[in-house]
Amino acid sequence: MHKQILLLVLAVAFAGSVHGREIAGVHVDETVVVPGVAETLKLNGAAIRSKFLVKVYVAALYVTETTDDASVILASTSARRMMLHMLYNEVEKEKLAKSWQEGVEKNLGAADYLAIKSRLDRFNSLFSTMRRNDVAWIDYVPGAGTRVTLRGKGGLYEEKGVIEGADFYRAILSVWIGDEPATEEMKAGLLGIDK
Repeated sequence: MHKQILLLVLAVAFAGSVHGREIAGVHVDETVVVPGVAETLKLNGAAIRSKFLVKVYVAALYVTETTDDASVILASTSARRMMLHMLYNEVEKEKLAKSWQEGVEKNLGAADYLAIKSRLDRFNSLFSTMRRNDVAWIDYVPGAGTRVTLRGKGGLYEEKGVIEGADFYRAILSVWIGDEPATEEMKAGLLGIDK
């Protein structure tokens, strides 16, 4: 009897670790299937983006092969996904655009920033004001580019557009795991490093 209970407890614990985890009330899957990508992506790490002690969103980074080395993830040409699940009541489109622009500018040299500026403007145009429980998938699909898919009112996912170039995805990802990340704690979480 005790052995059966122990096995049941172990089975439940193992199932939880395989299927996902919860961060700030948000379920984060351990693996995801990205449309147009043959491989299943694995959770590299997850973190909460906070600003002035306010929790803004949960972010999760998915890759083909997990690593705690940001440079490996940034240099990769394999499929990747950054998932953002909003926690805050409302973040205006303009604030999202400004934060991504500032993050990209801090992590790229002037010439590299100019090379992606028009694509960054198109990327920002794909977003609208995001509210609590809205979700953004920012996927890199090899051969296609950076695909933005949003889940908003009604819980339906809608592909908003694709921005070409592996260099563009690298620039966007640098906002979170580049040399000048949004926060060091967030970078560590996305890289799976316990701090």
